[in-house]
Amino acid sequence: MTNMATKRARLFTAALLMLGPISANAQTITYNFTGTVVSATGGYSAIAAGTPISGTYTFDFSYSNPSQSGGTPGSTTQWSVGSYGGLAFHTPTVNGFAFSSTAQVGGFSYATAAPGAWFSNNYFAGEPEQIAEGQGPGYRFFASEQQNPANPNFSTGSDVQIDGPSAPPW
Repeated sequence: MTNMATKRARLFTAALLMLGPISANAQTITYNFTGTVVSATGGYSAIAAGTPISGTYTFDFSYSNPSQSGGTPGSTTQWSVGSYGGLAFHTPTVNGFAFSSTAQVGGFSYATAAPGAWFSNNYFAGEPEQIAEGQGPGYRFFASEQQNPANPNFSTGSDVQIDGPSAPPW
């Protein structure tokens, strides 16, 4: 999905993340996004530049595992919220996802699959970063989900990364 995401979709999503305060008690936050494809590669190369794309990013704090998470979400220090599990990790399969996504572009649709028995890994996180030489501090927010039902050689997943001047307001 990252190959299909456009700068406009990323900026739109970043703008949503920077909007007004979100309740500290919020358990599930969903952002809708729209944009157009700038370029597509690999198995998606048939999707033409300019094709509309839309979808959602959902962040669900209730599916995080405290022993697999750390820091304070939205703080100016490094933090992460998530969980992983399955046979590959020698841990129980996760019950749901801290981060999940959907996307529709052209004739292609993507939705986070059910947790995989072999492995599931999902998280969202933030960390301070240098935006560019001489431009001062910034912030990197990223999220990823990946699951594999049973075959160690096949998995599905998506991710998003947003670099900007400040942390998301949660």
